[in-house]
Amino acid sequence: MPITVCPFDPSRLEAGHNGTILSHAGLSLPGTPFGSAFGVLRAGMAQERMCDPQVSKIYVPMRGEAILVAEGQRIPVRPGSVYLIPAGTEHEVEQAGGEEFVNFCLWWEERRDG
Repeated sequence: MPITVCPFDPSRLEAGHNGTILSHAGLSLPGTPFGSAFGVLRAGMAQERMCDPQVSKIYVPMRGEAILVAEGQRIPVRPGSVYLIPAGTEHEVEQAGGEEFVNFCLWWEERRDG
């Protein structure tokens, strides 16, 4: 399989999560066990609260800062770290600081044996 590159392209951003975030598809490849997308929060934006009992996520911040609100905690989200949100965790993301927050997200459905 050849190497696939999917760059962040601001011209492809569309409203997502009921208009609470801007996003565009990431590596949408047939047969992969995950989904992915780039997400942007501009000043004053906050991604809607969500909770999926079967889907885990990894956030990879690229630029700017945000606050991840999860299970009563307010966790600063910044480039240089990655963040795992386990399936069933109620969470939301708020833009922080003056620069827009750009994030890459991977998600997958947790396997349930039995």
